[in-house]
Amino acid sequence: MERKDIDVVTIGTPSGTHGDIAIDAAHAGKHILVEKPIDVTVEKAEEVVRECERCKIKLSVGFHHRFGIVKDIKEAVDKGEIGKLILGNAFCKRYRIKEYFTSSDWRGTWALDGGGALMNQGIHVIDSFQWIMGEVDCLWGYYGNAAHPYIEAEDVAVASLKFKNGAFGIIESTTCCYPDLSDRIELHGEKGSLIAEGYPMEIKLRESIDNGGTVTAESFKEQPGMYKGMHHDLIRDLIEAIQEDREPEVNGWEALKSLRIITAIYESARQKKEVKFV
Repeated sequence: MERKDIDVVTIGTPSGTHGDIAIDAAHAGKHILVEKPIDVTVEKAEEVVRECERCKIKLSVGFHHRFGIVKDIKEAVDKGEIGKLILGNAFCKRYRIKEYFTSSDWRGTWALDGGGALMNQGIHVIDSFQWIMGEVDCLWGYYGNAAHPYIEAEDVAVASLKFKNGAFGIIESTTCCYPDLSDRIELHGEKGSLIAEGYPMEIKLRESIDNGGTVTAESFKEQPGMYKGMHHDLIRDLIEAIQEDREPEVNGWEALKSLRIITAIYESARQKKEVKFV
């Protein structure tokens, strides 16, 4: 932290240690690229964001999916290509073997991983989903451990959401899905649907253009692999943000949104009640 020849640090330690390291880096005057999530609690993550602002430090968070197909999808939705959003679904259907967890002492723990299938695996698709769908109004969630008894946290979780724009949504995340089915986002609007899935991901747009609701047009847009080039774009964006003295595209306040959703799902499941967002 004391080296004058280092301007930026990358934090890729267990999630529950991110916050303290990031704060130390900010106090040392280093700009930060931190792996998702910023930390495992909203309170700690907010502290990081505020300290970075106080120290005039650029903070970027590792949601690299926002630089690939997800950016294309958001632009299409924002342009009204499928009309007003009605329903959205976000799926993270992964498979993780026992050794994935037992080879480390932090994965699947509440203290250092912050959770399981939602916080570690599902957080990427949840970030993308909420970025496209908009602000959440309220949600109701459930989670459990169905097939990984050697970890503390969940290996399956679901949630139903209502967004402030009136749309409804579903989130599903698991590490029990064999074979690994990757991520999938489904968006349904007044004029049609947009679906992104698989490796490589593919945008599928169906649009009804007559009053009878008959499908009269269909287009497909193939994309490169989900992760291809996006880490590079994330890093480049942080460098340019430093050079141009602007906020990174995925700054701390943006990264907090998916963390708030995930922790709200945990809270809802534990309290057996709906969680309202303010």
